[in-house]
Amino acid sequence: MPNDHHAGDVLADEASFLLSNARGFLPPPPAPGQRLDDHLHHVAISLELALKAATRAGGYSDDFARTFIRHDLAEAAFLAEQCGVRIERALRRLIGILHPHYAKGGFHRLDVRRSWPSHAQHARRTVLRLLDAVERQLRTGELRRADRPIRCSLRSRLRLEILPLANPHLRAALKATPAGRPPREAAFVAAFQHVPRPTRIVFVAHRVGELTYPEIARLLGMSIRLVQAHIADALLKTARLMDASTPMPDRT
Repeated sequence: MPNDHHAGDVLADEASFLLSNARGFLPPPPAPGQRLDDHLHHVAISLELALKAATRAGGYSDDFARTFIRHDLAEAAFLAEQCGVRIERALRRLIGILHPHYAKGGFHRLDVRRSWPSHAQHARRTVLRLLDAVERQLRTGELRRADRPIRCSLRSRLRLEILPLANPHLRAALKATPAGRPPREAAFVAAFQHVPRPTRIVFVAHRVGELTYPEIARLLGMSIRLVQAHIADALLKTARLMDASTPMPDRT
């Protein structure tokens, strides 16, 4: 099987090239007081290249990556895991933080200053561990070819409990309290807290996190129709709970 061996060598060489680029983009540790936005943008680029190095070694072509992975960190992580990379919990959390901004080009909005979760402070170390692991697996030949290409049915391994980590505003919205709000808003917040948590997360991701239906669907591994159903359900259940808690007017 000389051709198979040659093809494997080519894949390994291309994967090694992507990995060296990933190391090149990994920034130095952030200086005290440095704005994290630029730092995390380069960390996200390094992360994307590292994951794509693993998928390249696993047999996924450049065309496949450009068409089906693009800059989707969650999807790249899922496919890299199928090729044998262990996606540790800290890395899943980091993807939950970076993905919404990176996939939508949010890091280029320099006028926006974000309040990043404390976990983001350790982003560089988390990605460096991934780089070392992928390099070791490339060297030992542990990264396996996928059995068959997965195309339209790609699913992310991020779970509902991970998505709120993507944005501090999502966490705040999920834990919102009625205190100190205008009456109508307070009633909405109070009723919203009784909506099932998965439905609340989908609703908040769309309305507060400004993620599109397709982005939420890919992050959570569900259909766009189900995302729409969750959002409609959140509104309907909240409206019913608000109506049920509104006292009837005195007609006497």
